[in-house]
Amino acid sequence: MKNASILLILIFFATALFSCKETVKDEKQTALDIISAQTMGIAYLEEFKLEEAEKEFLKLIKLAPNEKLGYANLGLTYLRMGKYKEAEKQLFKAIKIDPKDADVRLLLATVYQMDDNREKAVATLKEALKFAPDHVKILYFLSEIYSTELDETSQKQHESYTSQLAKKAPGNIVPLLNLTDIYIRKGDNDKAIEQLEIIQKQFPEFPKEAIDYFDKTLSLLKRSEKEKAIIQFIIFHNYMKVSFPYQAGIMELKGPGGSLIGFPLITYDQQTSLRIGEDESILDVIKFTNITASTGLDVVPIFASDGNSEFKNATHIEAADYDGDGDVDLYVGNFDPKSSSYKHYLFNNDMIKFKDVSNKVGVTHSGKESSATFADYDNDGFLDLYIVKEGSDVLYRNSGKEHFEDVTAIAKIGSKNGVNKALFFDLDHDGDLDLFEAGTGSNLAFRNNGDGTFQEQAKKMGLSGDGANSRDSAFGDFDDDGDIDLFVVNENTGNRLYSNQRQGIFKEIAEKSGLKNNGGSSAVAVGDFNN
Repeated sequence: MKNASILLILIFFATALFSCKETVKDEKQTALDIISAQTMGIAYLEEFKLEEAEKEFLKLIKLAPNEKLGYANLGLTYLRMGKYKEAEKQLFKAIKIDPKDADVRLLLATVYQMDDNREKAVATLKEALKFAPDHVKILYFLSEIYSTELDETSQKQHESYTSQLAKKAPGNIVPLLNLTDIYIRKGDNDKAIEQLEIIQKQFPEFPKEAIDYFDKTLSLLKRSEKEKAIIQFIIFHNYMKVSFPYQAGIMELKGPGGSLIGFPLITYDQQTSLRIGEDESILDVIKFTNITASTGLDVVPIFASDGNSEFKNATHIEAADYDGDGDVDLYVGNFDPKSSSYKHYLFNNDMIKFKDVSNKVGVTHSGKESSATFADYDNDGFLDLYIVKEGSDVLYRNSGKEHFEDVTAIAKIGSKNGVNKALFFDLDHDGDLDLFEAGTGSNLAFRNNGDGTFQEQAKKMGLSGDGANSRDSAFGDFDDDGDIDLFVVNENTGNRLYSNQRQGIFKEIAEKSGLKNNGGSSAVAVGDFNN
């Protein structure tokens, strides 16, 4: 009897142990299935394959019924299908899980607006503003709704929300122009003039066709000639609508494509745990397979530092869809021990088959490189290629016709003494990409003139950092004032945080911000670590 009892206990524990292992295995697979369904669903949404997206989000809801993402993105799918009642139903479920998600409420308001239910759209947006008063897309949506109504109450609301938006997004030219239009039509000349002066200060370079109409508007307002001023301002406004700052502003307020049709939610709700087991996360169980050889990337030789120490830190890789065909291409620089020379490769991606096309498309420079970056410096919609290399840097313009042209001399850009980091961003907020280069001597800041040329202005902007030996840099709105700031890490001196003062001027505030150190830094990364 005693032996039988022991046997039963052993069987029980063995069964329990097996069950636990199976449970952990099932949980891992479920977590991976959740990620797969969400990723595939969003991919289908981006390609407007709505029926396929619907299936994936239904699968996600089944796998994670307490996760708002499935319901919200399924609601968006139905919105794009024109199934407004079904969209409303799914978005209600997402709101029940997270009542204070403003983006879900924005989607719901879009559903009501598309279904010609203005009252519900307005009520939904106003409810969202109670817990998200700084949500610029919601403020813009409300201002647009009220702009279509001519009654006095609606016009007051239009002005109120446009004014709020201008304060919440001070670096966005769209609400500034709209607010100016409101003041001119009201006959409030002083406020209209004030807005025009703000616009001129923040965006000093208008399209050349617009300058005369801006000047005439300002002159007519000062003479209190309202009706004539309105005509001149409308023309100025229309020219500004095709400018780079305006298009960037519209994207901020409406999203890519400039349409309030809704965009997917991608952040998992906090109720959904990404832990798989006691000591494992999703990242622990995701498996990668080495497909280097089968994709054609094994032509890049393995670097061995024996006798080639000067090339030790010269291997680099950059990824971008330079030809706009929807897949990611690669640029690689590396030392080739067989030829004892430095080589570069531009790999075109054709259905996960990579082919080096550097010579074919005109990327034919030589010399040791330290880095490269893709950026559309001329705003033609094609990613250009910038190479940081010994001797002098190289700028290749992408013509969009499977050809790159070396325009370094024409563009008047790049260091001839070697730099550590090249960073393209719109440092002066005029709608095109400028270039900052962190170097061993003085840093360089090339301002984009908008005509294919650049002008170096680091000292004038306060960014030269003489003798700091700057190793890396990153940009972002670090002081949350609506413009782009710059953080530079240095080897010889303390790190520096440059606050954008507008009009091409930066102020160093590292010590005040708490980021000051004694030097010795070599790299920086930027992100919202605490969400």
